[in-house]
Amino acid sequence: MQVCKEYRGVSYKKSIELFLENKEEIYIIAFVIKGHADIYQKLVDMAFEPEKDFYIGGIAGYQADYDVVDAMLGYNRYYGETLGFQIYGNIENEHAYRIMTLGGSTTDPTEGNNKSWPEQLYEGLRTDYPDIVVINGGLAGYASNMELLKLIRDGLRYKPDMLLTFDGFNDVNFSCVCENYPLLHPYAKKTFDRIEKNGNFAPDTLGLRSPSRLVYGMAEQNADYEIYIRNLRMIHSIAEEFGMIHIGFLQPMFSIGKPIIDEESDSFYKEITREYAYILDRMQLFKENVALWLMQKEYMHDLTPIFDNKPHMYYDICHATDEGNAVIAQNIEIYVRERMVSAC
Repeated sequence: MQVCKEYRGVSYKKSIELFLENKEEIYIIAFVIKGHADIYQKLVDMAFEPEKDFYIGGIAGYQADYDVVDAMLGYNRYYGETLGFQIYGNIENEHAYRIMTLGGSTTDPTEGNNKSWPEQLYEGLRTDYPDIVVINGGLAGYASNMELLKLIRDGLRYKPDMLLTFDGFNDVNFSCVCENYPLLHPYAKKTFDRIEKNGNFAPDTLGLRSPSRLVYGMAEQNADYEIYIRNLRMIHSIAEEFGMIHIGFLQPMFSIGKPIIDEESDSFYKEITREYAYILDRMQLFKENVALWLMQKEYMHDLTPIFDNKPHMYYDICHATDEGNAVIAQNIEIYVRERMVSAC
């Protein structure tokens, strides 16, 4: 059988060759840039078990497919019949205490084939609070701008008692934010740009017959940290107006903290640091300015140091391992329990 290459004493083979072998003697590790969901599903269909028989990783990480084009948010995902929210606990329980979580891929319930911090938070709370419900609205690629819009459009209908926001990294990332149009997702812009280039892009209605251009609002030049702060202030104001407790968290970021990097992962981290070199200085400036603001706000908390002096927290530039998500959940649970007790 043809061996593709060898790395650290391990022989790597083409996937089709592996599929023909005795799967009882194989552990598959797939590092891919895209197509994570397809590879994941193929292995599951062949009766391989995640984490037991295979692991899928990559710079982008694995997420479940985005199967919805969303007119406001750019894209979205269904969980069964529920749009955009993975629910833990019995949402029909009229006595439930409802906690909603919003964020990007580091909150996404499908990210990296790992157990997300909102799920681990739910598991940590339900022993003492059996009626707890966690409504996880995190979605990969969403920054605080999408969190704000998602809360207004979809989140309020769940009438959460508490709202947790966990963010920061995507607000610095141009692939997740249109720099001059802070309430527009780049995917939505690409969608409308494509429509505009294909003839008559506007519907013949409301007297709009001959549009001359496509616009995305008034362009602005505010810094990313200024936009982030404004978004969080609006999220907090909405939460207060609708009777929610809001607790916001500035998330850990690999280049800001001081996690322990072991010898085996050192070369991988160096590679992803090169991959994101263009963003590292901006990330540091973002953190410094946001930290000054959140020190003045009792509802905001800086979690960037929680991975310091700990190994195996990240598997890329910002996404946490199972161990990392457990640390996040444990830290957030402290604030949640404190506010739940004071609210009762």
